[in-house]
Amino acid sequence: MNAQDFFDLCVGTMGINSSNASTYQETYFPQLNTILSDVFYLENINREYKGLTPLTESQKVTSYSDVLVYQDNILRNVVLPGLVRLFFINDDEFTKAGFWGTQYANAFVTEGKTIASDIVDYYGEDDE
Repeated sequence: MNAQDFFDLCVGTMGINSSNASTYQETYFPQLNTILSDVFYLENINREYKGLTPLTESQKVTSYSDVLVYQDNILRNVVLPGLVRLFFINDDEFTKAGFWGTQYANAFVTEGKTIASDIVDYYGEDDE
């Protein structure tokens, strides 16, 4: 999915068509990059959980043709509500922003993965 497709998805979620969303286009890239940075750790945890190579740094989007490299579940379930929340804050629509902020926070927890690892007992008996 490229940045234009994701923008259309975000404003569509808000009930606005992309031709009427010029005010959101002005802040889209900085706000998208902020959310991508926020979920960078979550993206890498999910990549590690799925056996994929983690990213070395957060993606920075500068053009509508840029392809978003984050996984689809992170983009749709976490980045989308986070960005919609920021758009509503810009519109002083604080009730809607609060709703989407809750969606963002819940999705962050839901999409988090636990990676099992061995536990080392430093306080057990010596084997000597």
